[in-house]
Amino acid sequence: MSSLDISRPPPTHQADALLSQITPVQNTWYTVLATKINARLLQIACKVATTGETLEVRIVIDGITITASLAATAGTLYYYDLTISDTGLSASLVTAQPAKPFIIEGRNVQVQIRKTTAAGTGTITAAGAWQKW
Repeated sequence: MSSLDISRPPPTHQADALLSQITPVQNTWYTVLATKINARLLQIACKVATTGETLEVRIVIDGITITASLAATAGTLYYYDLTISDTGLSASLVTAQPAKPFIIEGRNVQVQIRKTTAAGTGTITAAGAWQKW
């Protein structure tokens, strides 16, 4: 019979991390979330107001970077999705909300977004759901 481990408190949901970057500059990373506490990242969503922009979202967890990118359509909401295969962990931006949130945690957690093209000046918006533990 195993005992319940109460040495680590349960995670507590935090206010969503939000970004609304008006007139974003090409190849400039904008921070959605940056924390140096024990954090658990659950989900990220983003969109841009200009068609033809390539969006990149990167997560940096304790120095390990996982980046996803795609050619975006104006006003379409994209979700950051993590998958694992026999070749390792990969990330993508998808239009269908994943059936369940991914859970990735670490002490130093950062979420950033940028556009790598210059199709226009449309606002980039992003949100991240996370917990502190």
